Amino acid sequence: MTYKSLSASEAVTQVVADLSIPFKPAPLQLEDAISAVIAGRFAFWYEVGTGKTITATLAATALDSEYKIVICPPIILDQWKEWLNDIGIKDVSIYRGARRTVDMLDHHWVLMSHAIFRDSFEVIKARLAKRDVTLIVDECQALKNPQSKLFKCVNQFVAPDRHLLLLTATPTSKPEDTYTYIKLKTPALYRSWGHWQNLHVLDRDIFGTITKYQNLEMLADRFAMQSVKRTKRDVFGDVMEPIYQRMPYELDPKHYKLYVRLAEEQLLLLANGDKIDATTAQRLRHALQQIVVNYSKFSGNPEHRSKAYDIIDEVIEEVQPMEKANSKLAIWSYYTATSESVTAYLKEKFGDKAVVAAYGKVNSQKAIDAIMNDDDTRILVAQPSSCGVGLNLQHVCSEMLFIELSTTPMQVRQAIGRVDRVGQKVRPTIRFAQALKTIQVKLFRDLLANDDLVTKLERNVSSLRDEIFGVA
Repeated sequence: MTYKSLSASEAVTQVVADLSIPFKPAPLQLEDAISAVIAGRFAFWYEVGTGKTITATLAATALDSEYKIVICPPIILDQWKEWLNDIGIKDVSIYRGARRTVDMLDHHWVLMSHAIFRDSFEVIKARLAKRDVTLIVDECQALKNPQSKLFKCVNQFVAPDRHLLLLTATPTSKPEDTYTYIKLKTPALYRSWGHWQNLHVLDRDIFGTITKYQNLEMLADRFAMQSVKRTKRDVFGDVMEPIYQRMPYELDPKHYKLYVRLAEEQLLLLANGDKIDATTAQRLRHALQQIVVNYSKFSGNPEHRSKAYDIIDEVIEEVQPMEKANSKLAIWSYYTATSESVTAYLKEKFGDKAVVAAYGKVNSQKAIDAIMNDDDTRILVAQPSSCGVGLNLQHVCSEMLFIELSTTPMQVRQAIGRVDRVGQKVRPTIRFAQALKTIQVKLFRDLLANDDLVTKLERNVSSLRDEIFGVA
């Protein structure tokens, strides 16, 4: 259906009716999508967990360009594709990899990383030269440097009249960060970076660093044009029901090849016959999920890193738990090897005091006391069996990531209950990392079905194989 003949409000309303969105968009999300359609170029400064993806999707669809390009960090490409597919948008391509071809750019929705857009810009520009395109830049803080090639490519691509949607929870850390956004949203306000500096820089030190600004009220007004800033409380009010976010990702090809080989070896070890008892299936689930995060352990190469760590980095970038005004972060693992490696990784990045762990081999109570009471302790790596019950995180934490799933859904629900409880003042966001084409797909579906009885049912080799490779 075309939306060009409709008003902005009518177009957004029709898009909601046309797509298979599994929840009712919040009134402010609809209002902001309408504003974006009216403006044509718009920025969503949405707090983490507030729904910038759904709002931008509604706006981009209602703008009704024939093609939509989404550029974002590589680790969330699969999340974008899964989201679009889930709501009924099927003509989606991910333009990535050494073997990418220009025909991948011919789909109505094309997803790619910031780096691919930057490095393949001439190819992309030529292929889409005469097409009606809306560009969405997710995590657009990557554009802040006016000297960067990425900003220059985006600026050139949208000029003079293509639609543009900018998405981030953290647009600025200093006044000069505003220039690139304003230049993209409302290009007539500043002729150049030099023009911005002449208007807003009052003094610099001997190293050229800006020390004093001027006309900041004017700058604030211009930055606010064709943009909106929202918090969870703005959008959802006092609703405290958690937001559940699936974070699908693909294993590195060599990692996935190892997963497949080890899975096939495990299946060959099964006794002859079709029937697989619950004990056998559970053993395989445990064995194979460990391969997902612990790539280096199973490959024997300490240099091998699972893309699960990219998911961890992405969540930390979003949540910013090191900022004391923000929520702390709970990362749930299931296996000791994972707990140890994730804890070591985070402690190396943020220090021993900032990160604590609660699992079988450590003093879990000490970790719980620190995450609950020490403002300098910002991240908890925990196993549900060690502290999934009785831990009251709601006063210090509203952000969670499950990097692995328990084979018993009840343990996952208990862990979620650590923040989804009386006293929580911020709507929690519960994230589930999910390695595609692995056993994690089946574990997540079991969780959604609220059904752990499947582990007690008989199955055959074929059905178990589907579980292992994320088919069932």
